[in-house]
Amino acid sequence: MANLSGKRLAKEQVRKLLTRILQNGGDLRFTDYCEKRTLERGITTQTIINVLDRGIVRDAEEYLHAGDVQWRYRVETKRYRVVVTFEIENEAIVVNAIDFTPHLAGGIKKKGD
Repeated sequence: MANLSGKRLAKEQVRKLLTRILQNGGDLRFTDYCEKRTLERGITTQTIINVLDRGIVRDAEEYLHAGDVQWRYRVETKRYRVVVTFEIENEAIVVNAIDFTPHLAGGIKKKGD
């Protein structure tokens, strides 16, 4: 099993990895931050899987995590963005998920509105 930590992958490689993980029983792991934010935003695991399966993979972004370089990849649909990284080839780590709808509807509503 290949170690992918610190390796920048091309968009096409990310698409192949995601397809293999989703279709062949690979693992999706969610960071604590992602679990918290998706709960707050009402984004389901199934929605994340759908975005990873059908979304457009964007270019990698370098991120410094715990002193090490980590490459993160945005996968987007018109409504959602899911950010993933890889450490090994049969597991995607979901770092964050965003629903663009509140932003497209004119901003976030305040409590009591």
